[in-house]
Amino acid sequence: LVLVALESRLETPIQRVYFPGDEFPGHKVVVNHNSSAYLRALPNHGVLVEISGGGAGSSADGKLSCERVIEGLRSIRLLRDRDQIAATQVIELPRAYPVPTHERVAIVDEARAWLAERGIRTVGRFGEWAYINADEALYRGLCLGEELAREA
Repeated sequence: LVLVALESRLETPIQRVYFPGDEFPGHKVVVNHNSSAYLRALPNHGVLVEISGGGAGSSADGKLSCERVIEGLRSIRLLRDRDQIAATQVIELPRAYPVPTHERVAIVDEARAWLAERGIRTVGRFGEWAYINADEALYRGLCLGEELAREA
């Protein structure tokens, strides 16, 4: 992840932008201040760019990642000029979302069966090892809670 903290507000309606190709140094740009009126009203905003391992913006040298991301944000006109930037940071996550593979379903089924044998129920993105929206994760949590309450 490359985090770009700004010394100002970022006036854009964009919340997420996905890039399937190599035209941008990351695969997703997140503009979280557009998630709520409270965040939009803050005097400083920020941008997060997700880069999958080995992507065009990745490097063992965080400066290279930040520079590529800054230039990428400027190329898509999300960032006007470097003077807006208060700070940048690279955060490496060796394991984040589950990677879809041909074996993934069998592996997840095995893990969930192992947990179920021990009375452990899981739900949500990380509990189901699935990329689902937050509203769906909350709904599934509510359903599991209702099911557990009926079993009690």
